[in-house]
Amino acid sequence: MRLSVTKGLPSTTPSHYTKVIIDTPKFHETIEEMWRRARRISAEGRKPEVRNCHYMPEFLMRRWATNGMLCVVETETGEERKLGLKQVGAIKDFYTTEAPAKKPDRRLVESFLERTETETGKILATLSKKNWELSKLGKETLALFLAVMIVRLPVVLTAITNDYLLEWKSEWGKTDQGNPHPGNFVYRLLNNAEPFTSAGPILASLANCFYHRHVWTLVKFGPNCRIQTGDNPISLNSGNQHLHPERWQIRMPLDPYVLLTTNNTFPDGLPYPEGTCVADPSVVLPDWNARSEERREGQECRSRW
Repeated sequence: MRLSVTKGLPSTTPSHYTKVIIDTPKFHETIEEMWRRARRISAEGRKPEVRNCHYMPEFLMRRWATNGMLCVVETETGEERKLGLKQVGAIKDFYTTEAPAKKPDRRLVESFLERTETETGKILATLSKKNWELSKLGKETLALFLAVMIVRLPVVLTAITNDYLLEWKSEWGKTDQGNPHPGNFVYRLLNNAEPFTSAGPILASLANCFYHRHVWTLVKFGPNCRIQTGDNPISLNSGNQHLHPERWQIRMPLDPYVLLTTNNTFPDGLPYPEGTCVADPSVVLPDWNARSEERREGQECRSRW
């Protein structure tokens, strides 16, 4: 695949986006504000509860939908079906938290995740109108969204959960099978609570790393080259550098015709140029999912669309 550079990364920041992100360039402060808002919504109890928990955000799937429907292919069977957005990329009560003598909380984690999705949705809407020229604010918002997306995926949470089976305490919440309660596990992980405090704030660290230490490229494709995505929308190749996120290579479709890549290189070893690029229409698009990479990470999609 050949790319040609059209625009770099502008240094100006639009003034009409969420004030907290503009005023707090440090990701940990943005995340703290998001949790304060989520706890307030949870305590007020007025917002509808969320039982159908999407780990693949609906606003992102909607970019691939036609009249609210997705053409979904099951990767194991090859079966093709048309499904509504509510039926795809979701698990019942996956982000619901529980505590002794209290009702299950179906607002807390969902309200936190909703904030990142809302801000990212605004950025994508603006990018599509501005020929996908990425601003400073856009990069900052997408960096945090990438960090949240990676951590919230079931396949990633399963791998992390297995590492904490022995040290997970009963008071933090366990299932009937004695495993960490999934919603409580997600909450404590995203909130940097025990037993994750010693590892540092994972979301802020990842977002900061992606923003400052990754080379970003937005690759645009023509109308005859539609990109697939799936219920595991991120291709993450860490090789043997699992503990060094600054060396990870990430690919994630933001739109049927736009692919976000970070730290990627061409087959000849040359790096992708930073900025917004256009793919050569005469070159066949390789499978962006890079399934061999996904298998190394244990992150194969169950369905694609």
